[in-house]
Amino acid sequence: MRRILTTLLFTICLISTYAQELSVKSFSLASNDISASSQLRLDGNGDACALVKVLLATQGASFEGNVCGDVKYDKGEYWVYMTEGSKYLEIKHDSFIKLSVNFADYGINSLKGKNTYVLTLVLPQNQNQDKQDLIIRVTPDDAIILIDGDVVETKKGQASLRLPIGNHSYNATKTGYMKQQGEIKLTADVPGKLIVELDKNNVAAQPKKNVTTQPQQAAKTQIPAQPANQNSSSFSGNVQTFTVKGVNFSMIPVEGGTFIMGATSEQGSDIEPDEKPTHSVTVKNYMIGETEVTQALWAAVMGKTVEQISNEHGWKTSSVGSNYPMYDISWNDCQEFVQKLNAITGKSFRLPTEAEWEYACRGGRKQKGYMYSGCNNLDDVAWN
Repeated sequence: MRRILTTLLFTICLISTYAQELSVKSFSLASNDISASSQLRLDGNGDACALVKVLLATQGASFEGNVCGDVKYDKGEYWVYMTEGSKYLEIKHDSFIKLSVNFADYGINSLKGKNTYVLTLVLPQNQNQDKQDLIIRVTPDDAIILIDGDVVETKKGQASLRLPIGNHSYNATKTGYMKQQGEIKLTADVPGKLIVELDKNNVAAQPKKNVTTQPQQAAKTQIPAQPANQNSSSFSGNVQTFTVKGVNFSMIPVEGGTFIMGATSEQGSDIEPDEKPTHSVTVKNYMIGETEVTQALWAAVMGKTVEQISNEHGWKTSSVGSNYPMYDISWNDCQEFVQKLNAITGKSFRLPTEAEWEYACRGGRKQKGYMYSGCNNLDDVAWN
């Protein structure tokens, strides 16, 4: 029910890691290299682009600036096409601090179309020692794969990582397929290859424990609310707290029961047509998130930072924060999040049904007929 609003905030923290810095060895015009003209790429205005060949001995880098189209990588060399007149390039990599290269610092005020330039970057000292590349291929290509417990972002079932030499565990899952896990050993001699092909599960699925996360509609429409009166239902189950990459979240047990769902009398006239007629619904025991999915939890599960997801969505600063609900996402985004969360935790999370959400908001077996979740005064239970 749309009028029933409540969340309880909790404290979370992120474990930060120290990132080392890349450095520029050289940047210059490659006057004898005709790659930019022989393999011509045009910008959105139909003008010829310049080509910057970035020499960097590690995969996984991304580039920002006036970049035209996709970046190609092959054997330590990135091909970055840029619009004529570009004056800088930013290089990002999960293992390093962002590097901004101002071309004027190297005697080139701006790039010229059809010209090829070479930017040579240097890894931090000892960064490559005791590490090796791991090339991953997984079938089906939308399966979730974890390396050492961390979700790996794949594109069309492929990915590459740079990991310490030695043994690493892997785990691949997809609904309807047999789970696969094992170990792979990386050596200093050659890049490692991990090829995983999941078999379809022909065995009848066993019933899963009924565990849910908060519904996404609520996360899209409300900001963190103040704590409500403690009238929620409980049964013999205990509150369970989970941790994903340093971010904690709790699941609250709700004892099942039968209730009247929809536009009940205490809601007055402020109701929606689809809330009629009222009807009796029975729900079984389940668990529901103590809060909506926070931006910190979403970022941890999706392998990003709060800042990255904020930039991707173009959010205003006032709507960004680790404890703020995740919003502005699709149902498909939620399904991807849940699938990755299940792969990380080994549990069976899902979105709650509308009936489960309304039942919990009403107070479950201990509901008292309030207009809002916890009392009849909206200001006591939510910011609105």
